[in-house]
Amino acid sequence: MKQELVLKDKLPDGWKWSNLKKISLNSNEGLLDGNWVLSSDMSNKKEVRLLQLADIGINKFLDVSERYVTKERAKELHARWVESGDILIARMPDPIGRACIVPDLGLPLITAVDVSILKINYLLADKSYITYYLNSQIFMNNAISLSSGSTRKRVSRKKLELIPILLPPLPVQKQIVAKLDKLSN
Repeated sequence: MKQELVLKDKLPDGWKWSNLKKISLNSNEGLLDGNWVLSSDMSNKKEVRLLQLADIGINKFLDVSERYVTKERAKELHARWVESGDILIARMPDPIGRACIVPDLGLPLITAVDVSILKINYLLADKSYITYYLNSQIFMNNAISLSSGSTRKRVSRKKLELIPILLPPLPVQKQIVAKLDKLSN
């Protein structure tokens, strides 16, 4: 994270260092935590999908979990709702910090506790640019260096949201995404 200090004076015009808290839709709130959902909360009724760590790939939604809760139980849990276009960030390996954009799955969504939800302020950042950045080696290395735990490493939401991210102007973010998309196809 010291890299921010070294590069701060050498950024192109309009580029700046930011963090996930500053670019979130509600910068006072920052990243949102997933929900504590127990096995006993699960249901066979496919009313509300519970997204889990296994669903988060590196820049890809993997769609592998098949867990659900009822709408009533989600309300009782005061669940945080996930919307298509939100970014999910894994707070546990492998690797810590990997992220993906939530697609439209056609039903209400919530997520597990070791997943953070980023609702982006689109006036500041492009969701695809941010997802590419979160999946970069520099971001993941920072997330790993801030993780703790004796048996299972995890990074806290508060530490995760303050990791520096390089934020070019919005048109430049979109140009970077176009180039990265082209390279990944």
